[in-house]
Amino acid sequence: MEQSAVQRLIELAKTKEQGLAERALLTSGALPVPWAWVEGSFGIRENGEVVYADETGQFQSMESLGDVRSNTLVTLFYAVKRNPELAYLLPPKPKGASRCTGCDGKGTVVDDQLVCGDCLGLGWGMQPNSAFLTDAFSLLRRACGAAKRGR
Repeated sequence: MEQSAVQRLIELAKTKEQGLAERALLTSGALPVPWAWVEGSFGIRENGEVVYADETGQFQSMESLGDVRSNTLVTLFYAVKRNPELAYLLPPKPKGASRCTGCDGKGTVVDDQLVCGDCLGLGWGMQPNSAFLTDAFSLLRRACGAAKRGR
């Protein structure tokens, strides 16, 4: 069976010097996806699941970090921004979605340094409200399901 893009990136990351959080993620089979302003690191498992290890390398539940949906989408956005071959992990743009006016469809703001808070990096949206996030998270789960099946 062919190695997935996530697994290839995990193996590559294992060859580099890492902090405690990143080492814990790699040991558990997750690709570290650190955020600049978060101590610890988020990570993505081969099946698309997003997890978090704190700065001591201890895993924390996603629920303990606040909005699971937002943290998941933003983590996937950062992973894809750094590794475009992981684009299959992001939900596809649904019919009726429009370009995000907060970032003009780029997914980022402030010289492409920060993820757009309106669309969470997707570049599109239905409405900037919880219904949009629920729809996007549903699409995300389907995309992760496709990743699990090897697509």
